[in-house]
Amino acid sequence: MAGGRRERSERRAQSRTRTVAVVLAIALIVAAGGAVVAFRPGPIGRLLHHVTTIASAGGLAGTQPHRGGTLTIALPVTGSLDPAFAVQIGERTLAASLFSGLTRLDQNGTVQPAVAASWSSDPTLRHWRFQLRPGARFSNGAPIQAADVKFAWERLASPKLQPRPSPLAYLLATVEGYQAFSSGHARGISGIATPDAATLQVDLSQPFADFPALVASPSLAPLPQTVVAKDPAGFASAPVGEGPFQLSHPYRKGQPIDLLRNPAAVGLTAYLDRVRVVTVPDEQTAWLDFQNNRVQAAPVPTDQLTAAKTVEGSGLVQAPTATTWSLAFNLRVKPFTDPRWRRAVALAINRQRLAAAFAGARTVAPGIVPDGAPGATHAACPACTSNPAQARSLLAQLHPAATPVTVTLTIPATGPDERIAKLLVADLQAVGITLKVNPVDPAAYLFVLTSKQPSIQLFTLGWTGDPPLMDTFLFDQFSTHGASNLTGFTNPPTDALLTQARSTPDSATRTRLYQQAETAILAQTPTLPLLESRATLAFTHGIQGLTITPTATLPLATTSLAT
Repeated sequence: MAGGRRERSERRAQSRTRTVAVVLAIALIVAAGGAVVAFRPGPIGRLLHHVTTIASAGGLAGTQPHRGGTLTIALPVTGSLDPAFAVQIGERTLAASLFSGLTRLDQNGTVQPAVAASWSSDPTLRHWRFQLRPGARFSNGAPIQAADVKFAWERLASPKLQPRPSPLAYLLATVEGYQAFSSGHARGISGIATPDAATLQVDLSQPFADFPALVASPSLAPLPQTVVAKDPAGFASAPVGEGPFQLSHPYRKGQPIDLLRNPAAVGLTAYLDRVRVVTVPDEQTAWLDFQNNRVQAAPVPTDQLTAAKTVEGSGLVQAPTATTWSLAFNLRVKPFTDPRWRRAVALAINRQRLAAAFAGARTVAPGIVPDGAPGATHAACPACTSNPAQARSLLAQLHPAATPVTVTLTIPATGPDERIAKLLVADLQAVGITLKVNPVDPAAYLFVLTSKQPSIQLFTLGWTGDPPLMDTFLFDQFSTHGASNLTGFTNPPTDALLTQARSTPDSATRTRLYQQAETAILAQTPTLPLLESRATLAFTHGIQGLTITPTATLPLATTSLAT
């Protein structure tokens, strides 16, 4: 019996580590400068808000979309086209172009039918039923059946997936039986059933009102089982999907990718006849291609924002993305078991100066939930205003001795994190705290945070979300039972708000509950929100509808060329 309990405990620990690993690994890549997204579920609202046209070439707004034409863009693409591994901006944009989930999110963030024509749940929000669209077909003409969805989801969650387990498997973490299957202790996910070819039934381990928003992810799109099973490696270079585009030829690393309008598309139908994607290793190369007139649009690297504004004949659009950086306190160790210490440190930090160090690529975070996520309200944050005098006064009460105060800050050894750490050292030194910085290999950062908690006092944490929803940023980080609760924060009233939010069908009421939970969390300062990310896209004259989503991807299906 004891052995069984120990085994279950170990499995839970392994599951928690896997979940945190995904979030942190992806966040660390973002912090290092790559445009990468993580994927977590949550409530839904307006998605494409706060988009700013910095300099216009007449391409974004305007007339009725025109059908036809070819758009050439440059995107970082370094991996395969398998949606199970669509993490970077290029692969994520391609996945959204080639595949369609059961649902899709429109420009206002409303959940719309896609492969599923309709869906419903029981009153507990744990048992969901999706009816597939009649006549839905893959780009090769094969009919899409519920078994194709079950196959795709179990493939995504499989620990045997080649060439490695998917970093996006945790999208299915709330599905009953996911834990047993993903750890290799079951032959299938028990919470997924296909009573007939057009019906998918999903049982969740807990209520989750926003599950229909989650299944909009192209990484959860149905896959043609016969095609994938016959040649998995071939599928990664020549995937068959149901999205607005299809490939004209198999992808070869480093070569351009031609996307053709898919006449059998399920959900959105593309305006463009063709999109040529010039694949590059990084954003810097993409930007050079744009400057040399080889492409019509490209992402702008952080260090080129100022220069990009001077490029003649081009426009720029900048939008918030669902990516944040925070200073996290380990509430399990002194001195940060005391909320007054957390408040003192927070008051010492000049967040405006941190943002200025990134020249517009990052701005001061409005709260835990970034502007790129619906429901962001700039919640009341008592410790978010810099006040060094108040910090010194509070520290004098907490530490009246003449001996200096020294605390350790653990960070991933990336350029942006080290830049942030340098400024934090100066801010804390000014109020009498010596900050010792402990840089860690990004690949080992998760291990350090989860295995060496007694020695960790402060740490930086990057967090991204797709869909960009409030639950993404609140539940897993701050619920007592959150899978990625690294600070050790626990508060029964907050737990009740978060659980109630997940169990509330009405979206407006659900958002208010999440907002109340965010305010309650900020009042106790388990983390200090520092920065949120902005993504910038350069484009030439005559392009309509090409913008940046909160996941830093490009919606190619709704893009068109002016006549």
